[in-house]
Amino acid sequence: MAKEAQEAQATRIADAEARKKDAEEQAARVAKAAAVAAKDKEEKALPPAARTARIQSLLPNFCEAKRLLLKAPDPKARELNRARALLDSAERKQLSEERGEFEATRGLVCRDGTGSPSCVCPGKHRGCCSHHGGIAGCTPYPNSVSCGLI
Repeated sequence: MAKEAQEAQATRIADAEARKKDAEEQAARVAKAAAVAAKDKEEKALPPAARTARIQSLLPNFCEAKRLLLKAPDPKARELNRARALLDSAERKQLSEERGEFEATRGLVCRDGTGSPSCVCPGKHRGCCSHHGGIAGCTPYPNSVSCGLI
């Protein structure tokens, strides 16, 4: 009987610790969301010239600059159009720099639309896509830098 009571007590303690950890994680998520919302509000309030200057300062971090530009686009603001042109140029440069690395791991696409899990575009293709109707071509080159969720 005493052993069952000890086990029940240990279970209650473990449950309480798990609830405390969940509450702390939830509080951290809420705080992070509030910080992101405050930053978004601040950035949206920036006038085009200030937003352009900020985008230019962020260009070494392409994805952060892209996120800021997309925050509140204004096609009529000349400053933002210049920032967009700089961003496009930076994106083309980054894509060309990464092209060699992408080429080395570029996969094959089979005729049924699936990708070959074991074959890459450079190299021998014997046996590649043999159960998928043969080879249709290589994976296309990316035309934009992937930044994940912006």
